[in-house]
Amino acid sequence: MSGATPDAAVFTDAPATVLNSNQTSTVRDSNGAESGACGNLLGTPEEIASTPRAYRSVELAALKVDGTFVASQCTYDRILADVTAIRPGYIASDNSASLAGQSDFEFPLEPYGYMNGKQIRIFVDADTSASISAGTYTAWDCLNNYYGISDVFNALTATQPFVELVLKGLYNTDLLASRYKSLPGVIDAVARVVMTGTTPGIYADSKMYVARSADRYQYAFRFQSSPCVSGQVCDAYYCYQTDAPGTVTPLGSWSYAPDGPDAGQSDCVTLYNQLCRQYSPYCN
Repeated sequence: MSGATPDAAVFTDAPATVLNSNQTSTVRDSNGAESGACGNLLGTPEEIASTPRAYRSVELAALKVDGTFVASQCTYDRILADVTAIRPGYIASDNSASLAGQSDFEFPLEPYGYMNGKQIRIFVDADTSASISAGTYTAWDCLNNYYGISDVFNALTATQPFVELVLKGLYNTDLLASRYKSLPGVIDAVARVVMTGTTPGIYADSKMYVARSADRYQYAFRFQSSPCVSGQVCDAYYCYQTDAPGTVTPLGSWSYAPDGPDAGQSDCVTLYNQLCRQYSPYCN
Protein backbone atom coordinates (compact mmCIF):
# COMPACT_ATOMS: atom_id res chain seq x y z
CA MET A 1 0.00 0.00 0.00
CA SER A 2 1.11 3.61 -0.30
CA GLY A 3 4.00 5.04 1.65
CA ALA A 4 4.44 8.60 0.39
CA THR A 5 5.36 10.93 3.20
CA PRO A 6 5.42 14.65 2.36
CA ASP A 7 7.06 16.65 5.15
CA ALA A 8 7.28 13.53 7.27
CA ALA A 9 9.54 15.01 9.94
CA VAL A 10 8.39 13.77 13.33
CA PHE A 11 7.16 16.45 15.67
CA THR A 12 7.92 16.49 19.37
CA ASP A 13 5.82 17.99 22.13
CA ALA A 14 6.86 20.61 24.65
CA PRO A 15 7.28 19.32 28.22
CA ALA A 16 4.20 19.38 30.38
CA THR A 17 3.56 22.62 32.23
CA VAL A 18 1.88 23.04 35.60
CA LEU A 19 -1.00 25.51 35.56
CA ASN A 20 -1.81 27.67 38.57
CA SER A 21 0.57 25.78 40.82
CA ASN A 22 0.14 28.30 43.63
CA GLN A 23 -3.60 28.74 43.30
CA THR A 24 -5.69 28.52 46.46
CA SER A 25 -9.42 27.94 46.41
CA THR A 26 -12.23 27.23 48.82
CA VAL A 27 -13.94 23.99 47.84
CA ARG A 28 -17.38 22.89 48.92
CA ASP A 29 -18.55 19.34 49.52
CA SER A 30 -21.67 17.75 48.02
CA ASN A 31 -23.81 19.43 50.70
CA GLY A 32 -22.45 22.88 49.93
CA ALA A 33 -20.34 23.12 53.07
CA GLU A 34 -16.83 24.49 52.85
CA SER A 35 -14.18 21.78 53.01
CA GLY A 36 -11.27 24.12 53.63
CA ALA A 37 -8.70 25.97 51.56
CA CYS A 38 -6.83 23.95 48.96
CA GLY A 39 -3.27 25.00 48.25
CA ASN A 40 -1.06 24.22 45.28
CA LEU A 41 -3.98 23.35 43.00
CA LEU A 42 -3.67 22.41 39.35
CA GLY A 43 -6.15 23.98 36.95
CA THR A 44 -8.60 26.84 37.36
CA PRO A 45 -12.25 26.21 38.25
CA GLU A 46 -13.15 27.10 34.66
CA GLU A 47 -10.71 24.51 33.28
CA ILE A 48 -11.98 21.85 35.68
CA ALA A 49 -15.56 22.60 34.58
CA SER A 50 -14.61 22.17 30.90
CA THR A 51 -13.84 18.46 31.27
CA PRO A 52 -14.85 15.76 30.43
CA ARG A 53 -15.66 16.54 26.82
CA ALA A 54 -17.75 14.45 24.44
CA TYR A 55 -14.94 12.38 22.88
CA ARG A 56 -12.49 10.87 25.33
CA SER A 57 -9.86 9.83 22.75
CA VAL A 58 -9.81 13.30 21.22
CA GLU A 59 -9.50 14.94 24.61
CA LEU A 60 -6.68 12.61 25.67
CA ALA A 61 -4.80 13.42 22.45
CA ALA A 62 -5.32 17.15 23.04
CA LEU A 63 -4.02 16.76 26.58
CA LYS A 64 -0.81 15.19 25.29
CA VAL A 65 -0.34 17.75 22.51
CA ASP A 66 -0.93 20.71 24.85
CA GLY A 67 1.25 19.32 27.66
CA THR A 68 -0.94 21.06 30.23
CA PHE A 69 -3.07 19.88 33.14
CA VAL A 70 -6.35 20.20 31.22
CA ALA A 71 -6.61 20.17 27.43
CA SER A 72 -7.49 23.47 25.79
CA GLN A 73 -10.77 23.77 23.91
CA CYS A 74 -8.91 25.09 20.87
CA THR A 75 -6.71 21.99 20.58
CA TYR A 76 -9.63 19.66 21.28
CA ASP A 77 -11.68 21.33 18.52
CA ARG A 78 -8.82 21.09 16.04
CA ILE A 79 -8.20 17.39 16.64
CA LEU A 80 -11.95 16.68 16.52
CA ALA A 81 -12.23 18.45 13.15
CA ASP A 82 -9.19 16.62 11.79
CA VAL A 83 -10.23 13.14 12.92
CA THR A 84 -13.76 13.69 11.66
CA ALA A 85 -12.28 14.51 8.23
CA ILE A 86 -9.73 11.68 8.39
CA ARG A 87 -12.18 8.91 9.28
CA PRO A 88 -13.70 8.42 5.79
CA GLY A 89 -10.18 7.89 4.41
CA TYR A 90 -9.27 4.90 6.53
CA ILE A 91 -12.78 3.46 6.20
CA ALA A 92 -12.46 3.54 2.40
CA SER A 93 -9.10 1.73 2.65
CA ASP A 94 -10.42 -0.99 4.95
CA ASN A 95 -11.30 -4.10 2.96
CA SER A 96 -12.87 -5.88 5.92
CA ALA A 97 -15.64 -3.21 6.08
CA SER A 98 -15.51 -3.43 9.89
CA LEU A 99 -14.61 0.22 10.38
CA ALA A 100 -17.56 1.43 8.32
CA GLY A 101 -19.81 -0.59 10.60
CA GLN A 102 -18.94 1.63 13.54
CA SER A 103 -21.47 4.34 14.34
CA ASP A 104 -18.76 6.82 15.31
CA PHE A 105 -15.04 7.29 14.81
CA GLU A 106 -14.60 6.95 18.57
CA PHE A 107 -13.30 3.43 19.08
CA PRO A 108 -11.72 4.28 21.61
CA LEU A 109 -8.54 5.28 19.80
CA GLU A 110 -6.35 5.41 22.87
CA PRO A 111 -2.54 5.46 23.21
CA TYR A 112 -1.10 2.30 24.73
CA GLY A 113 1.09 2.92 27.79
CA TYR A 114 0.07 6.58 28.19
CA MET A 115 -1.80 7.84 31.25
CA ASN A 116 -5.52 7.32 30.85
CA GLY A 117 -6.32 10.69 32.43
CA LYS A 118 -9.07 9.27 34.64
CA GLN A 119 -7.61 7.03 37.33
CA ILE A 120 -5.06 7.35 40.13
CA ARG A 121 -4.02 4.42 42.30
CA ILE A 122 -3.09 5.45 45.85
CA PHE A 123 -1.08 3.12 48.09
CA VAL A 124 -1.53 3.77 51.80
CA ASP A 125 -0.14 2.59 55.13
CA ALA A 126 -2.09 0.37 57.51
CA ASP A 127 -3.43 3.18 59.71
CA THR A 128 -4.63 5.16 56.69
CA SER A 129 -6.22 2.02 55.24
CA ALA A 130 -8.21 1.58 58.45
CA SER A 131 -9.17 5.26 58.45
CA ILE A 132 -10.41 5.10 54.85
CA SER A 133 -12.38 1.94 55.60
CA ALA A 134 -14.00 3.65 58.58
CA GLY A 135 -14.81 6.74 56.51
CA THR A 136 -12.74 9.00 58.76
CA TYR A 137 -9.85 9.87 56.42
CA THR A 138 -10.30 13.52 55.48
CA ALA A 139 -6.87 14.58 54.20
CA TRP A 140 -7.95 14.00 50.60
CA ASP A 141 -11.34 15.71 50.86
CA CYS A 142 -10.19 19.00 49.38
CA LEU A 143 -8.56 17.40 46.32
CA ASN A 144 -11.46 15.00 45.83
CA ASN A 145 -14.03 17.78 45.99
CA TYR A 146 -12.11 20.08 43.69
CA TYR A 147 -11.41 17.56 40.93
CA GLY A 148 -14.54 15.44 41.33
CA ILE A 149 -14.58 11.70 42.01
CA SER A 150 -16.99 9.55 40.03
CA ASP A 151 -16.06 6.22 41.62
CA VAL A 152 -13.70 4.61 44.13
CA PHE A 153 -12.33 1.08 43.99
CA ASN A 154 -10.50 -0.24 47.01
CA ALA A 155 -8.23 -3.13 47.90
CA LEU A 156 -7.66 -2.10 51.49
CA THR A 157 -7.37 -5.66 52.76
CA ALA A 158 -4.53 -6.48 50.37
CA THR A 159 -0.95 -7.00 51.50
CA GLN A 160 -0.22 -3.58 50.02
CA PRO A 161 -3.47 -1.64 50.57
CA PHE A 162 -4.56 0.78 47.88
CA VAL A 163 -7.56 2.70 46.60
CA GLU A 164 -8.18 3.71 43.02
CA LEU A 165 -9.91 7.00 42.35
CA VAL A 166 -11.87 7.47 39.13
CA LEU A 167 -11.96 11.17 38.32
CA LYS A 168 -14.85 13.11 36.87
CA GLY A 169 -12.79 14.87 34.21
CA LEU A 170 -9.79 14.07 32.06
CA TYR A 171 -6.62 15.46 33.60
CA ASN A 172 -2.85 15.12 33.44
CA THR A 173 -2.92 12.44 36.12
CA ASP A 174 0.88 12.18 36.18
CA LEU A 175 0.86 15.68 37.67
CA LEU A 176 -2.19 15.16 39.86
CA ALA A 177 -0.81 11.94 41.35
CA SER A 178 2.01 13.93 42.94
CA ARG A 179 -0.55 15.98 44.88
CA TYR A 180 -2.14 12.84 46.31
CA LYS A 181 1.28 11.37 47.07
CA SER A 182 1.99 14.31 49.39
CA LEU A 183 -1.01 13.51 51.62
CA PRO A 184 -0.44 12.01 55.09
CA GLY A 185 -0.44 8.23 55.17
CA VAL A 186 0.07 7.89 51.42
CA ILE A 187 3.04 5.73 50.43
CA ASP A 188 2.73 6.30 46.69
CA ALA A 189 0.28 7.53 44.08
CA VAL A 190 0.51 6.64 40.41
CA ALA A 191 -1.43 7.48 37.28
CA ARG A 192 -3.07 4.49 35.64
CA VAL A 193 -2.21 3.93 31.99
CA VAL A 194 -3.98 2.75 28.85
CA MET A 195 -3.25 -0.94 28.44
CA THR A 196 -5.33 -2.04 25.47
CA GLY A 197 -8.22 -1.00 23.29
CA THR A 198 -11.69 -2.38 23.95
CA THR A 199 -13.30 -2.05 20.56
CA PRO A 200 -16.09 -4.55 19.94
CA GLY A 201 -16.06 -6.49 16.69
CA ILE A 202 -13.31 -7.42 14.32
CA TYR A 203 -10.78 -4.80 15.48
CA ALA A 204 -10.14 -5.57 19.13
CA ASP A 205 -7.42 -2.98 19.60
CA SER A 206 -7.23 0.52 18.12
CA LYS A 207 -4.85 3.37 18.77
CA MET A 208 -4.24 6.97 17.71
CA TYR A 209 -1.11 9.06 18.25
CA VAL A 210 -0.95 12.78 17.51
CA ALA A 211 1.89 15.32 17.34
CA ARG A 212 1.86 19.04 16.59
CA SER A 213 4.34 21.58 15.22
CA ALA A 214 2.86 25.10 14.98
CA ASP A 215 -0.34 24.67 12.92
CA ARG A 216 0.66 21.30 11.47
CA TYR A 217 -0.65 18.11 13.06
CA GLN A 218 0.41 14.51 12.32
CA TYR A 219 -1.81 11.49 13.03
CA ALA A 220 -0.93 7.80 13.13
CA PHE A 221 -3.61 5.13 13.58
CA ARG A 222 -3.31 1.40 14.12
CA PHE A 223 -6.15 -1.14 14.08
CA GLN A 224 -5.49 -4.74 15.17
CA SER A 225 -7.73 -7.77 15.42
CA SER A 226 -7.26 -10.96 17.37
CA PRO A 227 -7.23 -13.76 16.52
CA CYS A 228 -5.83 -13.14 13.05
CA VAL A 229 -7.66 -15.41 10.57
CA SER A 230 -7.49 -16.10 6.86
CA GLY A 231 -9.24 -13.62 4.61
CA GLN A 232 -9.10 -10.82 7.13
CA VAL A 233 -6.89 -7.75 7.46
CA CYS A 234 -5.71 -8.04 11.04
CA ASP A 235 -3.20 -5.21 11.34
CA ALA A 236 -3.61 -1.86 9.56
CA TYR A 237 -1.80 1.47 9.82
CA TYR A 238 -2.97 4.85 8.46
CA CYS A 239 -1.06 8.14 8.66
CA TYR A 240 -2.17 11.70 7.92
CA GLN A 241 -1.12 15.32 8.19
CA THR A 242 -3.21 18.49 8.45
CA ASP A 243 -2.13 22.12 8.04
CA ALA A 244 -5.56 23.59 8.76
CA PRO A 245 -8.62 22.16 10.56
CA GLY A 246 -10.04 19.25 8.55
CA THR A 247 -7.63 19.72 5.61
CA VAL A 248 -6.12 16.25 5.28
CA THR A 249 -3.02 15.01 3.46
CA PRO A 250 -2.56 11.20 3.55
CA LEU A 251 0.95 10.13 4.55
CA GLY A 252 0.61 6.49 3.57
CA SER A 253 -0.79 3.26 4.93
CA TRP A 254 0.14 -0.38 5.48
CA SER A 255 -1.79 -3.54 6.27
CA TYR A 256 -1.22 -7.21 6.92
CA ALA A 257 -3.39 -10.25 6.17
CA PRO A 258 -2.17 -13.81 6.77
CA ASP A 259 -3.00 -14.92 3.22
CA GLY A 260 -2.12 -11.63 1.51
CA PRO A 261 1.03 -10.60 -0.39
CA ASP A 262 4.13 -9.33 1.40
CA ALA A 263 3.38 -5.66 2.03
CA GLY A 264 7.04 -4.73 2.45
CA GLN A 265 8.14 -1.74 4.50
CA SER A 266 6.14 1.44 5.02
CA ASP A 267 7.03 4.96 6.07
CA CYS A 268 3.67 5.05 7.84
CA VAL A 269 4.71 2.24 10.19
CA THR A 270 7.94 4.11 10.91
CA LEU A 271 6.02 7.31 11.64
CA TYR A 272 3.57 5.43 13.85
CA ASN A 273 6.41 3.99 15.94
CA GLN A 274 8.09 7.37 16.27
CA LEU A 275 4.91 9.10 17.44
CA CYS A 276 4.04 6.20 19.71
CA ARG A 277 7.35 6.49 21.58
CA GLN A 278 6.59 10.12 22.38
CA TYR A 279 3.69 8.87 24.50
CA SER A 280 5.28 5.89 26.21
CA PRO A 281 8.38 3.69 26.14
CA TYR A 282 5.95 0.76 25.99
CA CYS A 283 5.15 1.50 22.37
CA ASN A 284 2.67 -0.86 20.72
